[in-house]
Amino acid sequence: MLKAAHLTRTRQVHQVTLLTLQILQREAFLRCNGSEHEETAEAWRFQMTAKSPTFMFWDPILRYETLILIFVRAHREKNFPLYVNVLEELAVLFFALDHVNYAKWLPVHIRHMKSLPHPIKE
Repeated sequence: MLKAAHLTRTRQVHQVTLLTLQILQREAFLRCNGSEHEETAEAWRFQMTAKSPTFMFWDPILRYETLILIFVRAHREKNFPLYVNVLEELAVLFFALDHVNYAKWLPVHIRHMKSLPHPIKE
């Protein structure tokens, strides 16, 4: 998954991982929500994150997998605002994973992208 020569396979692995996690999360929500109380999916996610260490681990994985695929989409569609927004969301991940160069230079890149003149952004 980590070699640049296999971009299509890597993207497919991210898609399969994301879809699997979403299906499992939805099934768990529907199973829990069948009881006597009705709650929203967001409230259920927050409650399960507080209650289950396993859920607390997999919930951010689901979020970051989604961001990775949105990043690919931003590149493919040449959607500059989406590109910058996703980079801002992913910047925290580089700090957490101790990727020093990315953590150091990504905020600079984001600042430069935001300060571009409007005609260039278009």
